[in-house]
Amino acid sequence: MRRLIIIAVAVMLAVPALTPLVFFSISEYYLQRKHTVSVEPVTIAATAEVIARGQRVAVLRGCHDCHGARLEGKIFFEEGWTRIVAPNLTVIARSYSDTDLVRAIRHGVKPDGRSVSIMPSSMLYQLSDADCASLIAYLRSVPAASDAWPTSRMGLVARYYMLRGIWPLEADVIDHSASRVAAQSSEPSARGRYLARTMCPECHGLKLEGIADPFEPTPDLALVHTYTRADFGTLMRTGVALGGRQLALMHEAAIGRFAHLNDSEVSDLYAYLHQLGDVAAR
Repeated sequence: MRRLIIIAVAVMLAVPALTPLVFFSISEYYLQRKHTVSVEPVTIAATAEVIARGQRVAVLRGCHDCHGARLEGKIFFEEGWTRIVAPNLTVIARSYSDTDLVRAIRHGVKPDGRSVSIMPSSMLYQLSDADCASLIAYLRSVPAASDAWPTSRMGLVARYYMLRGIWPLEADVIDHSASRVAAQSSEPSARGRYLARTMCPECHGLKLEGIADPFEPTPDLALVHTYTRADFGTLMRTGVALGGRQLALMHEAAIGRFAHLNDSEVSDLYAYLHQLGDVAAR
């Protein structure tokens, strides 16, 4: 009996000590796992017009927000043992092949097969061939920056969020064979769908249903059903919601990104999101 008690106590003491190690090992497996995806080539012509279009694609999708004003990279998030570094895109754009860049942008897969983390490839998957090609042309046109950064590292809390699906690895959530949303249409709501699916999922989820992020939760975009076109325009330009509420995250996105949308694009986006709200209400 005494021996059984000693064994039981030893197990009780060992399990808490082993749990972090087991947890780390499981999460490390996912971080190091290799992904094989089929990459559809895009035709890249670095004309002045294409580069200008690519710059607009980059601004509206927040490339400068995460990678710095000069795309020189920056420490995107650092807390405790977790550090997420957005790399220097002026270096990557020159060192990656066309296929490498398309794979990383659309599929969230690095040249070595590992998944990117945090970068919203699940949103960028929907970029049209023309927008994807122009984005690459723009990235390669930006003057090279020599800024170097420390490597990213994932602490246990970040690994927990990753395994829970709160901060998933992008390559794991993309349907790599799915059809893309049409970029061109005669219908305003269809044009708005393309804008919504390539700009909003980063903060509001792939289905635009909102994200229960532990730090900055976001709402279901069906709530646009309650906005007038004028109120929605104010939200997109300033980040001010109904009732005069200043939304910190939306304010940042509105000023840095969405203020660059023209009035027709805002109307198209409103048509689509308002339609989502109508469906949800029914």
